[in-house]
Amino acid sequence: LPASPHGARSGANSPCVESLLYGGRLRHLPKMAHQYGTVEDVPASGVHARLMHASDVPTTPAAAEHERATTAGRKRPSRLAVGVMGSVMAVSMYYGATSTTGSGSGAGLDSSLRGLKTSTSNTNTNTDTDSGGARLGQFGCFAVAADDADVEVCSASVEPESLFEAIAYTEAFARDTEGGSYTDCSHYAVESSRNVTKNSSIPECYNMLWPMPVNYMVGSESSVRIASKLSFKLRGDAADSEIMMEAVQRYAPLIFSHGAIDDTSDDDDAGAISEVVVSIDDASGGYPSLSTDESYQLVVPSNGHAIVMHAATVYGAMHALETLSQLVRFSPSEEVYHVTHAPIKIHDEPRFHYRGLMVDTARHFIPIAVLEKVIDTMAYSKLNVLHLHMSDQESFPFQSLKFPDLWSSAFSDEERFTQREMRQLVKYAHMRGVAVMPEFDTPAHSKAMCKGVPDAYVGICMDTCEPYSDTANYPLRPIKATFTFLKEFLSEFLADDETNNLTAIFPYELYHTGGDEAKTKCYEADNATVEWYTLKGMNASSVWPYFVNTNAQMVSEVFGRKPIAWNDAYTDDGNSAMDPRLTFMWWTTPEYGKEFRQCAQDDGHKVIAASGNPLYLSLGEYDNKHIYEYDPCDCNGLNCVNTTEGCKNVLGMSTAFWTSDFDASNLLGALFPRTVVSAERMWSSPDLKGYTNSSQASPAVTDRLGDMRCRLMQRGVPVLPIFADWDVTYAGSRPGEAGSCMNQ
Repeated sequence: LPASPHGARSGANSPCVESLLYGGRLRHLPKMAHQYGTVEDVPASGVHARLMHASDVPTTPAAAEHERATTAGRKRPSRLAVGVMGSVMAVSMYYGATSTTGSGSGAGLDSSLRGLKTSTSNTNTNTDTDSGGARLGQFGCFAVAADDADVEVCSASVEPESLFEAIAYTEAFARDTEGGSYTDCSHYAVESSRNVTKNSSIPECYNMLWPMPVNYMVGSESSVRIASKLSFKLRGDAADSEIMMEAVQRYAPLIFSHGAIDDTSDDDDAGAISEVVVSIDDASGGYPSLSTDESYQLVVPSNGHAIVMHAATVYGAMHALETLSQLVRFSPSEEVYHVTHAPIKIHDEPRFHYRGLMVDTARHFIPIAVLEKVIDTMAYSKLNVLHLHMSDQESFPFQSLKFPDLWSSAFSDEERFTQREMRQLVKYAHMRGVAVMPEFDTPAHSKAMCKGVPDAYVGICMDTCEPYSDTANYPLRPIKATFTFLKEFLSEFLADDETNNLTAIFPYELYHTGGDEAKTKCYEADNATVEWYTLKGMNASSVWPYFVNTNAQMVSEVFGRKPIAWNDAYTDDGNSAMDPRLTFMWWTTPEYGKEFRQCAQDDGHKVIAASGNPLYLSLGEYDNKHIYEYDPCDCNGLNCVNTTEGCKNVLGMSTAFWTSDFDASNLLGALFPRTVVSAERMWSSPDLKGYTNSSQASPAVTDRLGDMRCRLMQRGVPVLPIFADWDVTYAGSRPGEAGSCMNQ
């Protein structure tokens, strides 16, 4: 089908709302399209598409059955409906009412696309699909049990009869847990982090989870097998969630991390778990916000009954999938997947609602594919906000349709972000529970922007700054035309595009206005600015806070966003004169610890701790221990608050990586594992105090972190060693002598 200029499929008779094969990953997102592009009409008749390679696509169920029949003789039969490997996802889907046969026409499609399900679910003869000669791995059945139909997949076993029963399973810790003996591994982890003397290990707690859940109870029984024909049943509203559909497809190969195994023995093991039941209170999948409930419960029984997940939202459910993927282990000697020390009950929720990472894309361009890998790893670590510093004095790589020359300062044509690409990146992150927050820095760090400002607004930029002739960091003038220009520019990505039926490119409720490192002496030396603030009855030192406040007012009142600014304007000139709606991202440290407390405790501003010491990863001065042991609500000489009320104003934390001296070639290693380390401080109990290693406590923080490092490398993330400090000179570290990925 022809693609519309806005990235969605066009045409009233389009059989798809949106299908994208992009970046090596297929994304089939029918219900999400209204948030990122046009909403198209879908024909009433059933539609089927088997998506593979980039070649012929059967368009009817009958055609798909014929295609399977012709390939069955040359490909190994499988019971599994979803296969994922490399750059291809082979999925068969119907849009329409579900049927018990799995091969009906799908007639009766309603407007909400209810009843989306995988096809061929009633047979055990699905085939895998080749791509470029590589056989697709087979990773488990995926089923959606709609409210109005009973769909059996892969000989489904015990399943709760209703959403309420599924919830009751989690609340009651399943039937086989009553009267048993359980170990509180979350409590044990806290005690280990505080006890720096060698203590006895508890084998039950060696399921190496990262970040540590809030409440993590395990039994003492032997391990329970996970059947390789594992099926997922989405109950209630979860059955309508495209976010969950994609999440399960994405997590299937992560759960079965060593690929498909011969599952012929599954039927002989009555204790093997063959189902995961998922229920969600609110499966609408609205864009993540500070009020999003990310809590979840996870029960892994020991008697072969279904694993049960219950979450408040799809985002909590995705966290549950990540935790399950960490619990399931592979035994190569037995060729089985299993979970040790079942039954297991986990109740989990984040400590902070803002768990961020800032990446500078202005000083060196960071390609979309690399940012996607960053987002993947954030989701694995339960981080939820990617903050993109998108403009600075070196380059402005973002497309503006209203001001097409703004990105003229980009380093090259290939080093630019189109609005279409950024919209897709925001979607990619949304599907993984990560919000994308942009920052276009003003009034300072704006010289690159000024290179493309049209003639009508050329007066908003200074030509030079005599007191700072050796710098390119001239601030924008605070005149009316500046804010008129910014309003027009911000409307391109903070406001909905009603003409083209598109929502805002960046829907996140927070917007970062910048506001750092403005040179007050530049205002004193600029005739136009002096004339302006003299008429206003102001002085040069009040211009910077005025600019940040006016920007915040516009972002809040015109675009309905909560404004963020770096703390400079507050600490250097503003203090109590700052707009109370401003959230301050606090980076200056440690000499500003007193001001940090005043800002959060006395003046009542919301704050995000991005303390340069130790969270500026690009500085190279701070290791895993520094990062892990920094807590903005536990004063240790750095930026912190020391009261319960003050901590309520700490929205969260953020690591930051500035690319003045680095680029995409060394970004991932520079970020990980240190950003992963910060994730546990942002998510887990504040009682996890010390960064312990195996010589101090058992199980140690480094044991769990080492296990997480191995897991991430298995998923394709180049995580640097945890026992070797990151070297700022070479932007890396090396493992050293031969050994396990856990111990380097």
